[in-house]
Amino acid sequence: ISALYHIASRFGVDLTALLTGTAAKLDTYQVVRKGDGRKVDRYPGYYFQDLAWLYTQKIMQPLLVTLDPTGEPAELVTHTGQEFNLVVEGSMAVAFDDKELMLEEGDSIYFNPRHPHGQRCVGDKPAKFVTIIAE
Repeated sequence: ISALYHIASRFGVDLTALLTGTAAKLDTYQVVRKGDGRKVDRYPGYYFQDLAWLYTQKIMQPLLVTLDPTGEPAELVTHTGQEFNLVVEGSMAVAFDDKELMLEEGDSIYFNPRHPHGQRCVGDKPAKFVTIIAE
């Protein structure tokens, strides 16, 4: 590996690309097949898959999120930028400021995430949604 590292470094090639055949820094496009998103730990109770982990200089962060059913209220967070959520499976409630907005499969919401917000699964099966966060 050390020899490969030196060869890759000498020729300006990323070692990951040399070993896997996949460039670690993409700047034109990235295809992610179903189920192949990179797992990300962001908030407890949310299961995130990063849908653009190899793409560099992103201005948006696309994630597929799975929420398990719960009777607990959504935990509220704030962050900068803008956020979009599209429910692709199941039902979820979006807590936003002092409101709770119910979203079904196919519904979406676009909002200012500087306001306290959070999502929770509603029903007896997990909910999945795509979130795109622009910072």
